[in-house]
Amino acid sequence: MLRLLVVDNEKDARDKMIRSIDKLQNGIAIVGAASDGLEAFEKILTLRPDIVLIDIQMPGLSGLEVIRKIRAKNLSVVFIIISSYSEFSYAQDAIRLNVEEYLLKPFLPADVCNAIYKAAERIQSVNKVMNLSEILPVPEAQKTPPFQRMKPLLVYPFEQEQTLIKALQAAKGQRNVKDALDGFVAAAHEKNSAITAIVNCYIILYVELHRMAINYGIDFNELAQPVPDTLDPVSAFQQMLAKLCEEIEICFSTRKAVGNIIAPAIKYIEEFCAKEVTLGEVANYVGVSPSYLSSQFSQTLNIHFIDYIHKVRIKRAMDHLRNQPYLKAYEVAQMVGYSSAKYFSQMFKKVTGVTLSQFRSQAAVSGEI
Repeated sequence: MLRLLVVDNEKDARDKMIRSIDKLQNGIAIVGAASDGLEAFEKILTLRPDIVLIDIQMPGLSGLEVIRKIRAKNLSVVFIIISSYSEFSYAQDAIRLNVEEYLLKPFLPADVCNAIYKAAERIQSVNKVMNLSEILPVPEAQKTPPFQRMKPLLVYPFEQEQTLIKALQAAKGQRNVKDALDGFVAAAHEKNSAITAIVNCYIILYVELHRMAINYGIDFNELAQPVPDTLDPVSAFQQMLAKLCEEIEICFSTRKAVGNIIAPAIKYIEEFCAKEVTLGEVANYVGVSPSYLSSQFSQTLNIHFIDYIHKVRIKRAMDHLRNQPYLKAYEVAQMVGYSSAKYFSQMFKKVTGVTLSQFRSQAAVSGEI
């Protein structure tokens, strides 16, 4: 039996969700409801629900703040976010927090049921020893849960989504990407008659494209933000998706043109490591996003960006100590980019495995100084 908590500061919305969930009949137990973020946080800690339906905008703590606090405690909870169209800008934060579903108001009972069913599948994948019939038991007379017997509210164009993703990855030009996106839009309209279903197709694609971008190291700050809600949802989401696809395609095209960006990044670090060198500064120099440069350092050199800077600085410090053994620790620290002699000494020990005095002694014995 799955335990579910409903969180919304509007009583009518809470009641609507509870009525929708009651339609499932089997396998779901509503263990409570909360009207604000603080109450929700406390009830999650005490009631330990498996699934939480939670509104974004609430007094006390917002829905995202509640999720952050729960994630910080490493509790295994599947969250389903509920928001209005004007709040869709929070979607990126929701993706970062690994939210399972994103429901847009106004929603239909079937929307809630489908979201909970997907959440149950998520729990199933985590608990592989259980099968879906154990998670959502049904009587023999009902071989399929009620939400599965409903007429599908949404038919998602998976094939067109994959065509679009391949076009983006190929980075062969925005015309190919536009054609693929137009194909997705046409399929979404062809397969669905309800406006809410079409908009939900756009939302799913928007989230999937962001997830793909994250996997390729593209920074969120580079990507299209939701457009103002002055347009109708269908037109607004079409514009959002077009801009998002354009910017992702540009990122992929830039990377193909840049080729190996590690060599110029290393050259820049070695030239300016005595100063304050930041990831953003070097990324800007080589023409990629900070997150992509960071991922490339890890993948190519098997070292984090900041650790590489420390490595270069300490290597240079060792050269100074060999050539000028009379230098004080604070003098060497300043020469290689450290403002604190204490921190320099700590990093020297971390990188080399020996203290400054031990290094001086070893170098003297070996005749290096």
